[in-house]
Amino acid sequence: MAASLMSIVRAGWALSKSALKPYSYCLTQGVRNPDVGSRLSTSSQFQSRTIFSALPSSHNLGLVFSLNGIANRLSLQPKTPNIQQIRTKIKVSLKKGKPKSVKAVTERFYRLNWGIWIRTHAGRAKRLWKKSAERKHRLRQHVFCNKQQSKLLDKMVTAFWKRPKFFVDDPYEPYHKRHNFPTYFPEKRPFYP
Repeated sequence: MAASLMSIVRAGWALSKSALKPYSYCLTQGVRNPDVGSRLSTSSQFQSRTIFSALPSSHNLGLVFSLNGIANRLSLQPKTPNIQQIRTKIKVSLKKGKPKSVKAVTERFYRLNWGIWIRTHAGRAKRLWKKSAERKHRLRQHVFCNKQQSKLLDKMVTAFWKRPKFFVDDPYEPYHKRHNFPTYFPEKRPFYP
């Protein structure tokens, strides 16, 4: 059907312009045939086009129907956009519209000063009677979140939770600096006058 349509259009261009009958074929508003005066409603995903046909006016309506079917079948655009739901910070205060932190993040995670977030193992306090001593020791340790998770958690909290905090006898004090990446986390040399 597409080949016959292309041959009709090519034949129409070969004829003189006086013998051609223009079709204003706009799928956003429908199809209008100047001879018949009918209007057909169709899909609204295509742009308007002008096609010339060399067929007599009795065949015009059939050509319009075949063009409609081909245009609908050749559509590459999806009917509904594929949008995945994502979780970003959506909490704001009701009075002033200031951003608010998600409390689940501040209660379950902890941010080190160099930007990584840490968390505890899942199920660290469940069914301890059937876990071995090595496994219980491993569950007491903290684990890092990966890069994507850390970026997401940074979006879900305010700047207050990203600032360094200093506590007396902080158990996380040795982990707030990275010592093995001098290129990305340079340490300032002590100044001796």
